[in-house]
Amino acid sequence: MKKVYGMLATIVAGTVLSGCGPRAEVTLKVFNWGGYIYEKDSDIPGDKDLVDVFEDWYLEQYGVTVNVEYTTFATNEDFYTQVVQNRRYYDIFAPSDYMIQRLMKEGWLAPFDVDEDGTRPYLENYDAFVSPYLQSIYEDLNVTNVGPVSDYAAGYMWGTVGLAYNPEEINPEDVRSWGALYDPAYKNKATIKDSVREVLMAAMMHRYKDDFDAARAIYEALPSLVTAEAYNDFITTKINTINPQVLQEVTPSLQALVNNSLGLETDNAKSDIVSGKISMFMAWSGDATYAMDTLDEEGGVALEYVIPDEGSNIWFDGFVMHKDIAKNDADKEEDKQVKVVAQRFIDF
Repeated sequence: MKKVYGMLATIVAGTVLSGCGPRAEVTLKVFNWGGYIYEKDSDIPGDKDLVDVFEDWYLEQYGVTVNVEYTTFATNEDFYTQVVQNRRYYDIFAPSDYMIQRLMKEGWLAPFDVDEDGTRPYLENYDAFVSPYLQSIYEDLNVTNVGPVSDYAAGYMWGTVGLAYNPEEINPEDVRSWGALYDPAYKNKATIKDSVREVLMAAMMHRYKDDFDAARAIYEALPSLVTAEAYNDFITTKINTINPQVLQEVTPSLQALVNNSLGLETDNAKSDIVSGKISMFMAWSGDATYAMDTLDEEGGVALEYVIPDEGSNIWFDGFVMHKDIAKNDADKEEDKQVKVVAQRFIDF
């Protein structure tokens, strides 16, 4: 009963109603990271969740009642377990870089619709306004025998991985290196991400610090000889290795990283550093910004965010569609097809 005018429109049209409001003509099941779209502010009269705004907009634009069933997950691995192993069905979801590629390789995703002229009819806003840098990443990444990531995923969030810290408790010189997370002086004062890609990167930076430092020194001393692209390629190749011997060598660094930290988390650290529970955390740039802004508004300590000198990950999350999304769309008019609604949701 959230949309009274929607009920009235349906009544006027002579449609039979259920006892508690109009029957949803399309149900869209969305699986996303927590805190990833706007949620209403209870202090603002009449404010709405973005999901509700979309439902209102769709009814107004297309005369179709949509019910978005919105659920969140905490990690990519949690997401994978629910969707692939437990076979829980969702129409669209927003996994991260490596997980998008894995889902493509395993055949779990449906491509976006494309017209004969090459345009994507339901992603007009996305294609017009997406970050060119982000889109270039999606277009350049190819999955063998499947195609470019951009055919299956629309970039939504992206950023860097670094260290958010309280400069009154953490020496700014120390956080110039990922080694700060290993420093006994900071034992149990920091948390690390419950993310395979992030913790493995930090452990690689620790285990092979001399290699990364040497590469940086050569790049800075001889920029005409070693280009920025070549330097970046070295870091990218090094931290993304799948060489079993290298991964075995980095295992002790992974264990040491875990042992020195207060724990692993995905969403609590930005609040924990505000409350003073921790003094530093391995941070996705968005979480760092949230923590910094929160303390700034409260007149607290001015937190800092830094990308250590050895280098770091760039992460990106994108919306994708389940391979079976159009399974029951054949006899429906366009505006009521779940795949069409899903793409318009992404575009919205």
